[in-house]
Amino acid sequence: MGFLDEYVSRCVLCWLATVDEAGRPSVSPKEVFDLVDNRLVIANIASPRSSANIKMNPSVCVSLLDIFEQKGVRISGRATVLSSTAPEAKEMRTKLEAKTLGRFPFSEIFLVEVDDIQLYMAPSWYLFPEMNPQSRRAAALDAYGVQDHNPEHT
Repeated sequence: MGFLDEYVSRCVLCWLATVDEAGRPSVSPKEVFDLVDNRLVIANIASPRSSANIKMNPSVCVSLLDIFEQKGVRISGRATVLSSTAPEAKEMRTKLEAKTLGRFPFSEIFLVEVDDIQLYMAPSWYLFPEMNPQSRRAAALDAYGVQDHNPEHT
């Protein structure tokens, strides 16, 4: 799961898809997440609908996309809702709290047991295969009006 570590460390948002009791999908952005023992852990900061949906139907899909590289991973799995104060959640809570720097309190953790991981790319990867990663990144930065401050990419 090395490439999953890479995406979790560099993506600033992930999107959690759940399903309600009527079968309607719901997608919600999450900004505090990490990996613990090859399981994705997500802080439930303000998502009562995601929590209720997971308790009814644990099947979830999580998407992580590096918008500048225009590549990502889609994770399918089964989620559970844990109290952030549960003894089994201690390591998870510690990792998530380190990311929040105390700014985002959370009382629940969504624990995703990963069943399947698929890499995906924006259509431009197929439409313009001759573009190298640097020019693709530069085009995305330009499209979003963002300056790259990462020394690895300059």
